[in-house]
Order: sequence, then structure tokens, then C-alpha cells
Amino acid sequence: MFHSKEPVMKTTTLLLILGTATAISGFAAPSLRLSGILAQNAGNGTGFRTLDSTGITNDPATGNLLILNGGTLFEQEKNGRRKKVLNLLNTPGTLCNDGKDVFLKSNQVVTRIGRVENEWKKLHQFFLKKPYRHITIADAGTSGGFAAKGKIFALDGREVHAFTREGKPLGIVLTLPELRNSCPYTTLAILPGSGDLLASSYYPDLKFYRFRTDGTEYKKDGWPISGWVTESAFTEGAVWGFHSAATRYGDSVVRRNALRKIGEHDLYLSGIASDGRNGYYLNTSQGILHYPAGSLDEAVERIGGSGTVKTLALNGSQIVVSLGNRLYALKLDDACDSPLSSQGNEPWRVGNGWSGESDGIAADGNAFLVYDRKGGILWRFQPKAEGAERWVRQSETFRDLRDMAVRNGKKILSRCGNCGLPEQSEPD
Repeated sequence: MFHSKEPVMKTTTLLLILGTATAISGFAAPSLRLSGILAQNAGNGTGFRTLDSTGITNDPATGNLLILNGGTLFEQEKNGRRKKVLNLLNTPGTLCNDGKDVFLKSNQVVTRIGRVENEWKKLHQFFLKKPYRHITIADAGTSGGFAAKGKIFALDGREVHAFTREGKPLGIVLTLPELRNSCPYTTLAILPGSGDLLASSYYPDLKFYRFRTDGTEYKKDGWPISGWVTESAFTEGAVWGFHSAATRYGDSVVRRNALRKIGEHDLYLSGIASDGRNGYYLNTSQGILHYPAGSLDEAVERIGGSGTVKTLALNGSQIVVSLGNRLYALKLDDACDSPLSSQGNEPWRVGNGWSGESDGIAADGNAFLVYDRKGGILWRFQPKAEGAERWVRQSETFRDLRDMAVRNGKKILSRCGNCGLPEQSEPD
């Protein structure tokens, strides 16, 4: 979610939800009608799915914005024209560059992509023997420090493993010191220039540490720096770390309170790219936000929408939408061009599982009835409840539940019988 002080852009894609208070059989209830795309996007963002955007970076050769969205790589040219350039459905991950090449990295796969005769292709891919907590790639302009020991670095507990550009294992290059309360390390980065290794720790330690190749910790110039870093990326000669803001870490003297930060009010940041005009794009759980030069404290554009919404329901204060096996809460924000924000990158799973798929949702007081089509199971879902009270399995089972509602505390369910016609039931 971002807050816009004034309307700053023209919108071509508007919200396609209508909310009305409708009288049905003698009682009034809020209702929603969904038509087309549930939109959170602005400008030419139609078709972009906010909740599926996994990364942005720049093409080092042209500076154009690259977007990995829904398993497809898009390129946006300086004039704003955007086109699909590569299908990457089988290799999901985080998009990044090292100043020379573009990479797609996950916890076990690294793919290098680039142009061949002006056509984007997968150039090289290798699979690691095991999943790692985090993977980082040294920038192409740094040859000293840890960059002299490898190109790709992976975190396994306190051990940092190095690999060549082609994925050949080079062994453990550093064992990180144990932290108080056995706090785990979460994120790595190679600092451009010095080649020092940066390692972020989890709660309650929450610091970004800096290490030399001999294993000693660098404790000058403000290091270690307070704050949790969940992902890192290289752009414009510096490392950026992400969590509640995008924070820039350079090799020069650091003063804690002088670090450049962008997007301090955004949710779940995971990537950054230059717009080529002294501004930035940030990849967040609410879409790709544009911070142009002169407005680095206030985003002026959000690219992305919620994607294909199967069904949704309103219980008076909450809107819950289904994107298949994921449920999201939506709430109104105050951005004039994109009025909905979600609860972030933490989707609810149907029945707290991974295999369910919701085909129907109906409001039930402060909860929702959710029908799992794959299991033929009806659930009562209370978003604000904890533990076993959040998802409560109902007694009814259905081969094919077509529609449902709740009236006066009773379920009204429409299903198909052998005749193929709807059958109405009203269980107690």
C-alpha cells in the first residue's frame, strides 16, 4: 500500500467491483458483483498480477526494465512499451543482474538468461545438490575479496558455499560465527568494491554483518548495521537490501542514519531497478511501485493487479478473494488510482493445506464459508482466529457444490443431483 498526497497520474484501468446493498427475499445484505479483472494496477499495467510478481531488474545492455511476472519475462522499453520476451514457467525464482548478465535464482536452481541475436533465451542453467537458505551473486565489476573465491554464494546454516559461474562447487569459503540465542542467518550479499561478504541475521538479533575473507568481522563505519534483510540485489554499483524499505549499502564509509532508503511504507519488498532517469522501481507484494526522481519518498504509480480471481465475498468489513488454492484479504487504501491493498505475501491456504482449491466463498457472520472443490469439503474460515479455530471443517460433503449463501445463521446450498438440475438444501 502507498499513500498519495495528490492525484499524480492518469488511470486507464479502474476497479471492476461493484458493491451494493441488495434486498433479497425480505432482508438486506451487502453483495458484490465481480466483472473482469480485479484491478490494483495503473497505467499500462493491465494483465500484470501483483501477487505473482517475483522480481524486477534492469537489462545491463539497454537499461530497460525487466519484470518476471506469472512465470513470464517482460521487457519494458524507455517509452513505456512492454512486451513478453521469454517464458520461464518451469523455473520460478528471483530476478537479478550482476551488471553484466541477468540471472534467475531460486533456492536450488540458477539460470542465466540473455539475448542471442536480439532474442531472449536461457543461456545456462545448473541445479544445486540441495536447497539453500539464500543465494547471492557477486557483481561483475568486483574481482577482489570473496569475488576472487567464487561467483555464486549459497547459505547453509552458518556455512557459506561458493560456486563458479557455471555452477561448479568450490567448497565452503566461510563459516559464520554463532549468534546469541542461536539466531539464524537469512541473507547474503557481496559488497561491490571490497568484495566483503554481508550476512543478515533473523529475530531477535536483526543485524547486517560484514566479513573479510580471513573470517574477521568488519566493525567500523557503522557495521554491523541494524535491521533485518530478507533479500538483496545489485544495482547502480551498490547492494540493496530489502525488508520494510529498500536500503542502499555501498563500500564507502557508512553512517547508520545516512543510508539511502526508498519505500519505507511499502509491504514486502523483493526487488529494485533503475528507471534510467534517477528514479527507481520497487517490487512489492502490492505491485511494482515507481518512485521517479524528485519523488523518492512517494510512489506515483503502481503496476500490477490481482490476476484471475475465481470468487470473492464481503462480510461487511472484509473482502476475501480466491485465486484458486490461495485466499487473500483485501482492504481499501487511499490511493485514488488503485483502491485495494492485500494482506501482503502471506496467502491463506484452503483448509491450511496445499492441495485445496476454493470454488466458492460466502460470508457467514464474522467468518466465511469456503468450498474446496478438489476435496468436496465445506470449511468455515475465520481470518482473525488462531490455530484450529481458523479452519473448521463442516459436516456437509458435496460432489459438486454450485452456489451457497447464509441467511439467519443457516446455510443455503445449491448442488447438482443425478438429474443435473440444481437442488436446494437448508441444513440445520
